[in-house]
Amino acid sequence: MYGYRGLEPEVRYLNGRLWRPGNGLTGTIRLDVVENPLSPTAVWDYKFGDALLTPARVNQIRTGAGLGPNIPITEVKP
Repeated sequence: MYGYRGLEPEVRYLNGRLWRPGNGLTGTIRLDVVENPLSPTAVWDYKFGDALLTPARVNQIRTGAGLGPNIPITEVKP
């Protein structure tokens, strides 16, 4: 597959909104991969070694990015 498919790596959010340059980094959350960053439909969180996607991290992602409970957050262990 070639071309843009709606996936963006390393997307930042601040208080539930897409981060913009000039906003500062304090209080932001950076997500590994987001589908449709303006209105997210899925998130992938990469974990390496023994690291796991914990319920606390899922809550942090949902709160920081303003995601509802129906947006899937998937752990990826490459």
